[in-house]
Amino acid sequence: MIGRIDASDSAAVGCSVTISVIIPTYNRAELVQQAVDSVLTQTHQPDEILVVDDGSEDETVALLQPLQAMGKIRVLRSLHSGMPGAARNRGIELASGEYIAFLDSDDLWMPDKLAQQLALVRRSCQVPMLVHTRECWNRNGREISQAGQRHRSNGQVFPDALKKCIIGPSTVLVRRELLLALGGFREDLPVAEDYELWLHVAARYPVQYIDQPLVEKRAGHGPQLSEQWGVIEYFRLRALLDFVGRHDPIPAPPGLPYLPANAHRAGWRAGIDMLPQIGSEQLLLAEAELARKLRVFVRGAAKRGNAEILDWYIQSEWYQEE
Repeated sequence: MIGRIDASDSAAVGCSVTISVIIPTYNRAELVQQAVDSVLTQTHQPDEILVVDDGSEDETVALLQPLQAMGKIRVLRSLHSGMPGAARNRGIELASGEYIAFLDSDDLWMPDKLAQQLALVRRSCQVPMLVHTRECWNRNGREISQAGQRHRSNGQVFPDALKKCIIGPSTVLVRRELLLALGGFREDLPVAEDYELWLHVAARYPVQYIDQPLVEKRAGHGPQLSEQWGVIEYFRLRALLDFVGRHDPIPAPPGLPYLPANAHRAGWRAGIDMLPQIGSEQLLLAEAELARKLRVFVRGAAKRGNAEILDWYIQSEWYQEE
C-alpha cells in the first residue's frame, strides 16, 4: 500500500529527484534508436532508461544490445500484445524513479526537455503531480501547423481534457506513485489508451505546463490508428464510458474487433482511496461530453452506412435521454 499522495508534500522538491524514462516500442528499430539517442543527449540525464519491447520481429533488440551492454539502457522484452498501455505499465512496475517520463519510440525530445521539467518541479511550492510540455508535429520533415489547437494546458485542465487528449505521453513527467494508484494505462485499447488516465489525473490535481515545443512528434511513417478519426473517437468513447462508470458495449467500427475491458489494474489501484475523489460537478461535465461525443460519433457512422451503430444508439438509454 502506498502512502497518501499529497501535492503539498515537499519531500520530492530538492536535489535528489529521481527520473525513470520508459520507451515502449514495436518493430521500429531505426526510430527507437533515434528516440534513445534523444534521451542520452539530454542536458539532465535520467537515472535509468527502460526500453520495453513488445515482441519486435525486426532488428530492434539487436541494435539496442550494445547500449544495454554498456549499461546505458535496459531492454525489457515481452510477447507481442499490440497494446502500448501494456508496455508502459510493465515499465512503470519495474521503474525505480520517483518520476516517470514516457517517450514513444517514434518521437524525439529536445535536449533540455528533462532539465526544464525538473527545474519547474524544484521551484514549485507544491510537488507537481504532472508536468507536460508543448509538442511540434512533423510529417516527412515538414512541420504540421497546430494553430487551431487551442485549449487550456496549465492548472485545472479537466474540462479541456474531456474534449480531446491534450496531454501527450511523450511530453509528461509524472509521479510514479500516482500512476500506480490510478492503475496505469489501459491495456485493452490499441489507441487513446492514455485518455482516461490523464482524465483521472486532471480531475484530481492541477497540472503544470511548459509552453515550449520540447517534443517532436513524427507522423507519416506507417499505418497509425491514432490518425483515423472514427477509430480514435470510438476508443475515446470506450474510455469515457468507463470514466463515468457506465459500460455500454458500443459496437466497434467495421474491421475492429470488440475488445472486452480487462481487470489488470485492480491490484494496482489499492491506493486509489488515498487520492482526492472526483467531484460531482466533474462527473456531470464528463456525462455531458460523453453524450455529445456519442451524437457526433453516431452521425458519422450513419453517414458511412454503419446501421449496427445507429440501431444500437436508437435502442440505448442515451437516445432516450435526448
